[in-house]
Amino acid sequence: ITRWVNADCMVDNELSYNQLWDKSVLVADLLLRKGVERGERVMIAYNFGLEFLPGIFGCMMIGVIPCSVYPPNPTPGKAKHSYDQFRKQIEDAGATYALTSSAFKRTIQTASIMARQRVKIKWLASDTIKPRKDLMFEPNPDTASGTDIAFIQYSSGSTGVPKGIMISHRALVHNITATSEATTITEDPRTLAVTWMPQYHDYALIVFFMVPIYTRYSPSVAFSPIDFIRSPMLWADVIEKFEGTMTAAPNFAYGLLARRMKQANRTFAQDTTLLCADMAAEPIAPSTIEAMKEIGIPEQAISTSYGLAESCVYVASCTHTQIK
Repeated sequence: ITRWVNADCMVDNELSYNQLWDKSVLVADLLLRKGVERGERVMIAYNFGLEFLPGIFGCMMIGVIPCSVYPPNPTPGKAKHSYDQFRKQIEDAGATYALTSSAFKRTIQTASIMARQRVKIKWLASDTIKPRKDLMFEPNPDTASGTDIAFIQYSSGSTGVPKGIMISHRALVHNITATSEATTITEDPRTLAVTWMPQYHDYALIVFFMVPIYTRYSPSVAFSPIDFIRSPMLWADVIEKFEGTMTAAPNFAYGLLARRMKQANRTFAQDTTLLCADMAAEPIAPSTIEAMKEIGIPEQAISTSYGLAESCVYVASCTHTQIK
């Protein structure tokens, strides 16, 4: 389904359908053993990587509602604000448990100390669950209906306090279908999506993780947004190395990539595999579109989109022939 790449453009982790199923089953079984019931909310608070996916789907398997959030940041100067926001989201969701990795659990505890705050939440590390034969979990295709809540995602907070948005299974499937059609994600076996965007943000969560899982024909390659900020050209490296056909990002990211590639006197190859370079999530500058062309992104690949968390993510888009 997806691979995770490090700052050296090497694959650090990967997740197949079988692995996602097996790990999600373990999460579902753990939650059942803890007494978490259908309809309860569980916070999904992982560091950048693929570990969050079994957390989300493990919840969905038993009708528990995962809440994907920006995890607390222990960085000096940011710990108090980020932990305060995390605390408010826990209170808003009414969650009792939070899923994370064992390593990141220690990071979050550090953030709690630095922020001088504590929250009433029970932490569960999904990467330390040991396989067992006496599973409480049993697959049930009737676990959810189209109108049931699939997960809760929080708005970016760009216009105010981040708000929890309840996404139904029906809305999610509809938006995944619309997104795949709009972004040239097709049944072509060469299709491959590349992203560095945070997995808890709706743009990355749905377009680069949910779409590949649901459609079954669009694998993705992802890497950390921190690695992108440190080395913007890593984005181009990953696209070229793995022959990515689709990518997406906000306006600032394409502008940053263009500046760094121009400084390095570098462009994408004439025979680049890139078929779709979508831009959304913030105001789009015509100068950025021109800069994208100058570094070799094919004009016919450039598209612009509008979306919002309240609509899952995707609302509308324009192809290169419609951009004026």
